[in-house]
Amino acid sequence: MARKDDKQISKGDLVRVAKKEQFRPNHGWRNITSQEVEAWYADPSNHGMDDAGESRLPPRWCEHPTKETSCYVVLAARKAPVKSYGQIHGQCLLLDLENGVEFYVPRDVVTVVQG
Repeated sequence: MARKDDKQISKGDLVRVAKKEQFRPNHGWRNITSQEVEAWYADPSNHGMDDAGESRLPPRWCEHPTKETSCYVVLAARKAPVKSYGQIHGQCLLLDLENGVEFYVPRDVVTVVQG
């Protein structure tokens, strides 16, 4: 279904992430890799208990910085990835051309530059 204000987002499109007031400027996110989890466990400051007396768990996701001036490639236009322990609908999967990282953003903050 095409959006009213812009053309439909498709796989392979070149897009920009627009800054929206309801989102923080850094609103991209990605899942943590297994190497990052291993590094988290190797850090001695992460061992032990939290304030509630429970053992600490490694993070499941982290933020990915986005810039309004950068262009990204759409890898999947419609995704509902798992973030922490729940599914987040209305996302699209983008590729950061500067560092090769795949990350998610809400579809309504993406603007097609070249399709």
